[in-house]
Amino acid sequence: MTNRERMQLFYDHAAAGNHEAVNAMIHPDFVGYEADGLPYAGVYKGIEGWHHLCATVYGTWEKFNPKVQYILGDPEDRIYAAMLHVTGTVPGTGETFETHILEQWVFKDGLICEVRPFYWDTALLRDAAARAKT
Repeated sequence: MTNRERMQLFYDHAAAGNHEAVNAMIHPDFVGYEADGLPYAGVYKGIEGWHHLCATVYGTWEKFNPKVQYILGDPEDRIYAAMLHVTGTVPGTGETFETHILEQWVFKDGLICEVRPFYWDTALLRDAAARAKT
């Protein structure tokens, strides 16, 4: 199986809520980066960091729904990027949002060892989070 196929499988498992399968795809040396302008900014390390990152992102929004539009990769099967269309709802307000995220994924030993999302509009998400009524 190629890493590109693993990446698609990861997104499929995540969309299906198959947390056990997702966890099995995360490298012990995992590092996730979130942009400084976001309510969940920071660096997340290891499987615990992965869990914290997911809980923080999904806990910030209601109905957070990333959909893969396409995946691009390098010929050496190590680094990939996925363009995502993301929708969600601001907690307590019912306000909806949509944006795009380009996620860079790095693989090591057939596992995901790094993810670095590039947001189309960090200000949109930062401002929406500030309006949340939790």
